[in-house]
Amino acid sequence: MKAIHYERIIALIPFLFIYNFSLSQKSLNKSIEQAIDSLVINPKYSYQSLLDLSKNEKIKDSLKAKVYLNLGSYFNNVGVSDSSVYYTKKAMFFLKDDKQLAEAYRILGSSYRIMGKVDSAIKMLYKSLEISESINYRDMISKAKSDLGILHAYQKDFDKSLKFFEESIDIADNKRAVYGNYVNIGNIYFFKKDLERALSYYMDAYALVDLKKDPKVSATLALNIGSILQKKSKPKQAIIYYDRCKNIAETHNLWQNRLVAISHRARALKDLEDNDQAIETYLSVLSTAKKLKNIQIQKEAYQNLAELYSRVENYKQANRWLHSFYHLKDSMNTLKWKREVLDLEIKYEADQKQKQITLLKTRAKNRELELQNQQKIHQKAFLSQALESEKKTNEILSLKNANQYKKNKILILKKEQLFKNEEIKRQKLIRESFIIGFIVILIPISILFFILKQKLKLKNLFDAQKNELHDEKIKFFIKEQELKVVNACALAQNQERKRIARELHDNIGGGLAIVKMMLSNVSTQIHQKAYNTFIECLDNMYQQIREISRDLTSKEICQTLFTDYINEYIDTIRKVSKPIIVFIPHPEEEVNSIENTKKIEIFRIIQELLTNALKHANAQAIEICLNTYKDVIEIIFEDDGVGFDQNGKSQGMGLENISERLVILNASMDIDSMINRGVAIRIRIPILNA
Repeated sequence: MKAIHYERIIALIPFLFIYNFSLSQKSLNKSIEQAIDSLVINPKYSYQSLLDLSKNEKIKDSLKAKVYLNLGSYFNNVGVSDSSVYYTKKAMFFLKDDKQLAEAYRILGSSYRIMGKVDSAIKMLYKSLEISESINYRDMISKAKSDLGILHAYQKDFDKSLKFFEESIDIADNKRAVYGNYVNIGNIYFFKKDLERALSYYMDAYALVDLKKDPKVSATLALNIGSILQKKSKPKQAIIYYDRCKNIAETHNLWQNRLVAISHRARALKDLEDNDQAIETYLSVLSTAKKLKNIQIQKEAYQNLAELYSRVENYKQANRWLHSFYHLKDSMNTLKWKREVLDLEIKYEADQKQKQITLLKTRAKNRELELQNQQKIHQKAFLSQALESEKKTNEILSLKNANQYKKNKILILKKEQLFKNEEIKRQKLIRESFIIGFIVILIPISILFFILKQKLKLKNLFDAQKNELHDEKIKFFIKEQELKVVNACALAQNQERKRIARELHDNIGGGLAIVKMMLSNVSTQIHQKAYNTFIECLDNMYQQIREISRDLTSKEICQTLFTDYINEYIDTIRKVSKPIIVFIPHPEEEVNSIENTKKIEIFRIIQELLTNALKHANAQAIEICLNTYKDVIEIIFEDDGVGFDQNGKSQGMGLENISERLVILNASMDIDSMINRGVAIRIRIPILNA
C-alpha cells in the first residue's frame, strides 16, 4: 500500500513542476506587458524593467524575444541606434511569430536610418512591409510606410515621400499614427518653403495629439507653429504658441523644449523691437542654457544680446557679449573635433557588439547540438538502468563481504595518515622558522633602502626645481631684452624721422625762406619776369620740403590699414612675451578711416600702455578695445596684473607721456586700479573738437 502511495507522489512531481513553471512564466509575461505599456509615458521605468527581465535565466525563449525586441524599440526611440540594432538582432534568434519578425525588421530599418545607412534601412523596411502585407498586419504596414516616407524625404525625393505618408494615413488604425504622419508631411512642406501648407498640417496634428499621452509631440508642434507664424511676420501670434510650448514643457519636465520655446520667444520680442524685454528674456535663456549645457542656444543668446545692446547704444555691454560669442564659437570648434573622435569610438563599440552577436549565434548552434547529444545520452541511460538494477542485487551481496576487508584497510590507512601529518607539521615548522628569520633580516634592509631612495628623490627634485627656476629667470631676462629692443627700434625710427623732418623744416626750409626775403628786398634790381620765376621755384621747393617732412612722420602708418599696423605690432610683442593680448577694433572700417595725425598719436598711446603693462603689471591677459562712435574715439585698455594705488603713488613716466599726448588731442582719461585688482583705462578723444 505504501509503495502505491510513493508511486503516485513520484508521478505527481513532474506535473507540479510544470504547473509552477507555467505560473512563473505568466507572472513574467505580465511584468513584460506592464513595461511595454509604460514605454511612452514612463520610458525610464520600462527600460529598467526590461533590462532586469533580460537577465532572468528562467524566462522562456518566446518571452526573451519579446523583452529583447522591446529593448531594441526603446533604444530606437531614444536615438541610441547601435544598442537598438544589438538587442533587435538578439531578439531575432528566438522569434517565431511573423508579427514580431515584421516589427524587428522595422526597428532595424529605423535604426539604420539614424546611423545614416540608407540602403540597409530601405532593405529592412521593405522586408517588414512584405511580411506585414502577407499577414495583413495593418499597424506595422502603416509604420513601415511612414518610415519609408522619412527615408525618401532624406534623399529629397519628396513626391515619393508624400505618397508613402498618405498611404500610411489611409491604413492607420490609431490617432497617433495619423498625427505623426501629419507632422512628417508638414516638415516636408516646411522644407519646400510652402509655409501655408506646412502650417495647415501642423495645426491638424496639434488638434489630434493627446497631450497626456504624448506631451513631447504636443510641445514640439506648438514650437513649429510659432516658428512658421514668426517667419510670416506675425510675432505676436507666434508668442502665444511659444508660451503654450513653454507651459507644456514645464508641466511634463521637458526642459530642453522649454529652453527652445523661451529662446524663440526672445527672438519674437526682438522682432517686435521690445528691446528691454528681449534683453531680459535672453539673459534668462542664457542662464538656463548653461545649466542644461545647450551650447548652440548659448551662442545664439550671446549674438543677439550683442545686437540688442548695440541697439540701445550700450556699446560696452555689446562688446562684452560679442567677445563671449567669439570665445564660445572657438570652443564649439574644439567640441566638434571631440565629437568626431567620439563617433569613431561609437563605431568601434558597434563593431564589438556585432562580434558579440556572431558569437551568440555560434553559442546557440552549439547549445542545440549539446541538447541533441544530451537526449541521446538520456535514451542510452534509460536502457542501461534496467541492466544496472539487476547488477545491483548481485553487487549488494559482494559488498557485504568487501566491507569487512575495507574496514581493516581503513584502520591501516588512518595510522599511516597520522604519521604523515606529524611529518608535515614538523617540516612546516622548520619552513616557517626560516621565513620569519629571513623577514627579520629583510625589514631593516628594506627600510634603509627606502630612506636612501627618498633622499635621492628629494635631491633630484631640488636640483630640477633649481634648474627650472634658473631657466625661467633666463627666459624672462631674454624676453624683457627682446621687448626693450622692439620698443627701442620703434622709438629710434620715430626719433630719426622726427630729426630728419625737423632738419628739413628748420634748416633747409628756414634757409629758403631767408633767401626768399632777401630776393624780395632786391626785387627792383632784377628783371620782374625773371624775379617772379625765381620766387615761384623757391615756393615749390619749400612746399616739397614741407610735404617730405610731414610724410616722414606718418608714412608707414598711412600706407597700411591702421588695424593691421596695430596687429602687426602686437604680433611682434606676442613672440617675446607671456601674456595673452587681445585687440578688438569696432567697427573696423571706421577705425581704419581715422585721420592720419590722430592715428600716430593713438598708436603711440597704445604702445606706451602695452609697454607699461609688460614691464610693471605682471599681467596674464591684456585686452585693448578701439571703438569709434559719432563724435568720439574711445580706447579701453584692461589687464589682470598687480595694479597700483592711485592715491598713494605718483604717475610714472609712461602715464606722463600719455598725458602729454592727450593734451595735444584735447582728450580725457579715466583710470580704475587697485592693488592686486589689475588696471582699467578709458581714453576718450573727440572727433569734431580735436
